[in-house]
Parts: sequence; C-alpha cells; structure tokens
Amino acid sequence: MKEFLTTREDYHLLHPRQVIILVVGSFERANMMPLGWHTILSRNPFLVGLAISPKRFSHSMLMDFPFATINLVDKSFEELVENTGKCSGKNVDKFEQFHVNKVLAENGSAYIEGIPAYLEATRKGYFETGDHTLFVLEITKSVLKRPFCPLFQIAGDQYQQFLVE
Repeated sequence: MKEFLTTREDYHLLHPRQVIILVVGSFERANMMPLGWHTILSRNPFLVGLAISPKRFSHSMLMDFPFATINLVDKSFEELVENTGKCSGKNVDKFEQFHVNKVLAENGSAYIEGIPAYLEATRKGYFETGDHTLFVLEITKSVLKRPFCPLFQIAGDQYQQFLVE
C-alpha cells in the first residue's frame, strides 16, 4: 500500500480528467489555457465550474472579461494542449505563437478553428478555494461540429484518448 505525503501526489488519484482548452478574453486579445480541473455544476441552468490558479494569466483575464469559450479537444489537439500549457499568454499571443486560427464567438470571445466542439460561457461568479479559484460559468451556447473522442490527462504530460460510444 502506498501512502501519499503531499497533495502534489495524491490529487492524481482523481485522474484521468478530460482536457479542455479555455479561451478567455475579447476576440482581439484572446488567450488559450489547457484545463483539466472542471466539472458540471448544474443542468438547469447549465453551469460548469473551472478551477484556475491566481498565478495563471487566464485567471486575471476571466476576472476582467466575463465571456469565454470551452473548447473540447481530441488527440489531434494534444500538441496544442502541451504547448499552450507551457507558456503564459501575458506577453505572448498564443494564437500567433502556435499558428492557431480563432473564430469570433457570439459572446464576443473566440473559439479555436477546427475544434470538434465548443461551449460559449458567461462568468456568473467565483469562489476562492485554497490555491485555486472556482469560477462558475453559465453555458449560453453549445456547438458540436463533428463527433470526437475526448482527450484525457492521465498525469503530468501523459494523455490518452478514450473511445466513447
């Protein structure tokens, strides 16, 4: 039996987690952030929770700009997930840096061109929860562009796609 001494190790017991790419900010200054710490909070209204560290640039952007998109990814986006998670968007336009096209969402934010599905969202509130902030977002539009198998983070930089039937 293995006993964990730090929460840096034991939170992986709750993996795998579906990976999304959060796009937050206005269309002109949108930022991408891969995210595995998210959950459905309610069906009616459709609310999701996103846990984001205040150290992340996307945290301050979501505090300042209440609109975002949740981009659902498959294996073809694994490299983008890894790359966008290794740099801050504070001084870099990740769309330019990683040669990704963005599309204007109805809510004024952006979604990633070629993404299998995305959700448009509006920030409804937030709670400080230790070293992360739990943002509550209401989903205002859902778009499935093509069937896909979601990408899951196993741990660290290990990802796996699972067939969902």
